[in-house]
Amino acid sequence: MSVSPSSVRELMSANSKRGQALAEMLIALPLLLLLLAAAVEYGRYAYFSIVVGNAARAGVQYGVQSPITAAATIGMTNAAYSDAQGVAQCSGPPTAASGTCVYVSSATQKCQCANTGAIIDCFSGTCAATDHRILYVQVTVTGRLQFISPRSLLAYVGVPTSLPITDQAVMRDLVQ
Repeated sequence: MSVSPSSVRELMSANSKRGQALAEMLIALPLLLLLLAAAVEYGRYAYFSIVVGNAARAGVQYGVQSPITAAATIGMTNAAYSDAQGVAQCSGPPTAASGTCVYVSSATQKCQCANTGAIIDCFSGTCAATDHRILYVQVTVTGRLQFISPRSLLAYVGVPTSLPITDQAVMRDLVQ
């Protein structure tokens, strides 16, 4: 059985095309995996920023119920933490070493006269007879998202291995 030169060339050409496809895939695969990892991290960042924002709003919603709950900063803080279920609480302001966690930076309240704009005490302060008090409640929540992608790869390309996220919610309520 003899092999013709044209069949040998066809066989070598097919092997070379398969080798070329393999080489192209080996070049493209790391880039595709990097894009996939970036998409996953972006989704985690978006989700975590929603969690931080919702926690701030939950704290404000607790505080705006009355002047008594507005003065209860612990209650506003607990409402914010309970809304951020599934995320650890930071023991202090989050740092790069904290991992993924949330921290209530501030929970405050103030009262103001609507017409004059004067800031008054929420319990003993009074406004003019034609004026009414406005109660403002503000909660600031800070979080830090630790990326799950290989840290050495992120550090190599100059991307930080964690990002801070801060959200602030303010609500007002008329107090008669």
